[in-house]
Amino acid sequence: MAGDWYKRQNFINSALNLLRNNGFDGLDLDWEYPNQRGGNWDDRANFVTLLRELKEAFAPYGYELGIAVGAGEGIASASYEIANIAQHVNFINVMTYDFAMASDGQTGFNSPQWAVENSINFWLSQGAPANKLVLGVGMYGRTFQLSDASQNWPGAPCRGGGNAGSYTGESGYLGYNEICLNNWETVFDYGNAAPYAFSGDQWVSFDNVLSVQYKMDFAISKGLAGAMIWSLETDDYRGQCGESYPLLKTINRKLQPTGNTMKFFAILALAALCLAQVATSEKLINCYWGTWANYRPGDGKFTPSDIDPSLCTHISYTFFGISDAGEFKSLDTWLDMDDGLAFISQTIALKQRNPNLKILAVVGGWNEGSTKYSAMAADPTKRATFVSTTLAFIQQYGFDGLDLDWEYPGQRGGSEADRENFVTLLREIKETFDQYGLELGIAVGASEKSASISYDIPAISQHLTFINVMTYDFHMALDGYLGLNAPLPEVTESIDYWLSHGAPPEKLILGIGFYGHSYQMADSSKNWPGADCIGPGSAGIYTRENGFLGYHEICLNNWQTVFDAENGAPYAFSGDQWIGYDNQESIQMKMQLVESRNLGGAMMWSIETDDFRGLCGETYPLLKTMNRALGKDVSGGGGSGGGGSATPSSTAAPTAAPTTATTPGGGSGGNGGIGGEGCSTDGYFWRDNNCNLFYQCSNGVRYDFECGAGLYFNPSSGGCAWPDQVPNCPYYTFAEGFIILQQTFKFEVNFSRSGVIMGPLNCVLAAMIFMICGSAAEDYNIFCQYDVGSIAYKNESQVYPWYIDTRMCTHLVLGHGFGVNETGEVQITDEFLLIKHGFLKSAAELKIDNVKKILFTLGGWADGESRRLTQVISNSTKRDEFYKSLTIFLRKWRLDGIQIDWRSPSQDSKPEDKKNFVTFLEGLRLSAQEHKFIVMVAVLGRTDKKTLAAYNIPAIVKEVDFVNLMLHEERDAHSRKLGYNAPLYGPEKSMDAAVKHWSKAGHAPKKLIMGIPLFMTSYTMDKKKSTVGSPSKGPGKTTPYTRRPGFMTYNEWCPNTKKWAINFDNKFMVPYATQGDQWVSFENGQSISAKMNLLKNSKLGGAMAWTVDADDFSGRCGQEFSLLFAIFEALGDIKTLLTTTPKYEPSGLCPRDEWKRDHWDCRLYYECRNGQRYYYECIKGEFFDEKLKYCRPEHEVECKQDFVIWRPGMPLYDMENFPRNLKIVE
Repeated sequence: MAGDWYKRQNFINSALNLLRNNGFDGLDLDWEYPNQRGGNWDDRANFVTLLRELKEAFAPYGYELGIAVGAGEGIASASYEIANIAQHVNFINVMTYDFAMASDGQTGFNSPQWAVENSINFWLSQGAPANKLVLGVGMYGRTFQLSDASQNWPGAPCRGGGNAGSYTGESGYLGYNEICLNNWETVFDYGNAAPYAFSGDQWVSFDNVLSVQYKMDFAISKGLAGAMIWSLETDDYRGQCGESYPLLKTINRKLQPTGNTMKFFAILALAALCLAQVATSEKLINCYWGTWANYRPGDGKFTPSDIDPSLCTHISYTFFGISDAGEFKSLDTWLDMDDGLAFISQTIALKQRNPNLKILAVVGGWNEGSTKYSAMAADPTKRATFVSTTLAFIQQYGFDGLDLDWEYPGQRGGSEADRENFVTLLREIKETFDQYGLELGIAVGASEKSASISYDIPAISQHLTFINVMTYDFHMALDGYLGLNAPLPEVTESIDYWLSHGAPPEKLILGIGFYGHSYQMADSSKNWPGADCIGPGSAGIYTRENGFLGYHEICLNNWQTVFDAENGAPYAFSGDQWIGYDNQESIQMKMQLVESRNLGGAMMWSIETDDFRGLCGETYPLLKTMNRALGKDVSGGGGSGGGGSATPSSTAAPTAAPTTATTPGGGSGGNGGIGGEGCSTDGYFWRDNNCNLFYQCSNGVRYDFECGAGLYFNPSSGGCAWPDQVPNCPYYTFAEGFIILQQTFKFEVNFSRSGVIMGPLNCVLAAMIFMICGSAAEDYNIFCQYDVGSIAYKNESQVYPWYIDTRMCTHLVLGHGFGVNETGEVQITDEFLLIKHGFLKSAAELKIDNVKKILFTLGGWADGESRRLTQVISNSTKRDEFYKSLTIFLRKWRLDGIQIDWRSPSQDSKPEDKKNFVTFLEGLRLSAQEHKFIVMVAVLGRTDKKTLAAYNIPAIVKEVDFVNLMLHEERDAHSRKLGYNAPLYGPEKSMDAAVKHWSKAGHAPKKLIMGIPLFMTSYTMDKKKSTVGSPSKGPGKTTPYTRRPGFMTYNEWCPNTKKWAINFDNKFMVPYATQGDQWVSFENGQSISAKMNLLKNSKLGGAMAWTVDADDFSGRCGQEFSLLFAIFEALGDIKTLLTTTPKYEPSGLCPRDEWKRDHWDCRLYYECRNGQRYYYECIKGEFFDEKLKYCRPEHEVECKQDFVIWRPGMPLYDMENFPRNLKIVE
């Protein structure tokens, strides 16, 4: 056909007709193979002609044209003029499989990694564009019958093809859906990056999830267009071995960020605009530096080399001053200038290690006083002098702007006119600085008392880049009594004052003190805040100032320490010495204020009083706490005095690292050394085909680095620079993709270091950018209800707060142990669990990973709690007490809101409760608006007449942030008929009916959260009739772990599923199970998936997992948190689970004394004693027996070793596929 013009035309025309008549989008031509299997040499040229004519015929209709090609060099060189065919097709499917078959006479790998890479590299070398090459993945295996069953390794002799599979029915071939069902012994060959399995004389080589990951990593590294599979129907599409479509989903997860190359660059280019626009909204961390710390003794001495520039977005260099004439000047020329210690030049040089760093010159300060600044601001000539000399100094020495610390206008010798003159001064500075792209900030007094005198807040705000609010120094020894330096209530009050008086939140920077004010107590037995003092405390060994200690001095003292939860700050005392200060815990609370008020960031006074040398533990503990609270990485950088911790390279398995590493360039601070791969020559080199990434070779050791966002590494300078300064970058990068889009759409976008300036955009492109920036993806809330009382369950059902996978929750909701007293005051009702054992504190620390807010629950099905809540709701005095105590309670325990469980009003409730509840919510909403907390209500979503009569739906939805729409009630098991927890469909109790009714009545579907029960309700059947609605004798039997009739956790039940008959009711779309006279209702992946479809189609706000402690949290039955995962898979970003591990590492890893086996390695075990872990290892050949609590021979101990082995020399993992359960074996 290809050699005959008439036949080619007939082929082309008939192909066009087939495509048009049947709705296809294109043609994939799989000729196996030109010039082979009966073809001739002319096939090569004729194939080019055929493709050219097809392309010309398809073009008017927009049809795609692809081909499938032989992969290896032998086939490809014989069959294809690669460069010529490539120009006529949209994509080239490279069949990188079938490299070994039984006809070879020996076992072999179907698709070894080396053969895949060699094939793709050959196609690239012959002119195939990477963005047209599609890497083939086989979802099957080639089988062999071994000649000798004892010789079961790759390359062993075989007699022929293996037995046919039960589905595919073909000798020598098994689909992955057949392979995964076989219980054969499986080996992963890391040399070939592929698995094989054998049983008796049967042997198969195939691809699994891990080998597919290797192939996708290679495709990404080469910039290929994507992947294709042969073939869809042989994946485990029914999920018989676990997840449905495991191989195809692995490909999706790996390639999801990239997709088609041109689409990839278009998306990236538009995303660049989004990122540039929001870049300036990144939270700022301003590091004030008292340069006179250079003169402190011993470990208190601090120089520019001690600064870790990766931990600051800004460094404020203090202090400069002014002359009487208003001239800007150095106050310590020996320290500052190049003919002395050259601190300015050394500080500016830090930008080489973090090119995104801004360094500001700070003028003023307490010692400079106010009178000179008052005179300068009042005199136009002096103002002009100040502006011009400041500009000249900043430009001469390379600063990025000015921080004006006038303490304070209208005070300390100033005049009433200072308030207005300060506005004029700032306006004139800004007008000048704007011409040069310089930043302008100020430091201001925090409290209303000071701010109301000194500042016209709306007027000054419009002229500033940021406003550093000095929210510290609230109490000192001159007060005459002991006081905290920065109590959280006073900090909050100050910030709220600035916000309420017109300061834009994005310009306000919260101040944090890295020091404390010390006191000498009048009576050492009276050591609480507010007790009398007789003066300042003794001077510290470094700072040497009475009444003042740096945190690096405080942490060295072995004083008795108390954390004042009400004021969110610690204090410490010893003898007659007392100090109030900030530590990591109090700073975390202050950083929550930054988030809750949406401030521009935080600053600290000052960096040199942090524990920068790590004398008490981690280096820069306070500054790193600030960074972590804002989601910033703290792994890189570091000065000579300390800095970031060494972290593994993204391209290698972990190895022992040298103790130090020099950090060139900018961006990350290095990985601490990862061995000597590719380090035959010392120097700096690009890595991973990316000009943003580089590594240093030093004495045979490699150190990996990454430039800051938007920067390239320049080998000639050894540092990071803007892309236009690195013209010799050899790799196809983001910037080039952006240029393609820019040239295509003919628009002008100029990137600058301060953001993006957009030229004329046509309305279509503007709309595209708006759509991508403004609504790129649907964000769903995933609320995870956690019953703290589950700690009291037995054995494997016992769930501690730190077991929760915080990557899969956006909100954590705490249940159990909370209530109200007779006066309406919110209180803790289970002090034993929540206070004595510290579980409330542990749970409150889980605001990490994806968890944004933590709430607690009041109310519920217990009659006592329900009755007391009803009494509060119906009484105005008790309501007021409730509102007042709630705000204190939330602040004290660092919680972000409350869920009122109003599913089960008390049995003696009255008709007026419906109205009273709305009145209660109205007051609660006002309190929530004032104190910035979340209000959520859990309601019973059943649509029967009695339930609907209990709720004023429009009013409830109006007054709250979220409505947790649930169908289950804990008393259901006591009904006299079998019922499902949460059926999707049904007459009066169905999720579909609940969603429709509440959406229609409430007019706010985004506020509705679909409640998904993760627990099981059990019944005792009457006469073993198992149909839903059949008579029941009452609740199911009490189980050993949860010990509650009618109730069972999923994690308690799922290991015993083989003993139950499991059914799925397609009418109601829920499963149920029976065993003897026992009947249980539960959820599984199928039922949850159906509910998530309803959720999305109804445009609800998210889902509530009730409760996560009931889920299979330990993965005893497969996937950890399998039910929560089903929710997260539908609503969350699945890449989170592939690229990160949960961050929480509790201090309470040993809540009780016991012996436990390691989760990954049965030879390892540990003892929990007094809250600490002590690790041990069994001798070779023995495993630790958890039941008997000692080591025994391996064959006598049941052991599930769920880890991935890595040995030196094996292929390396990157961060995308790094296993959480990796075990390194020497």
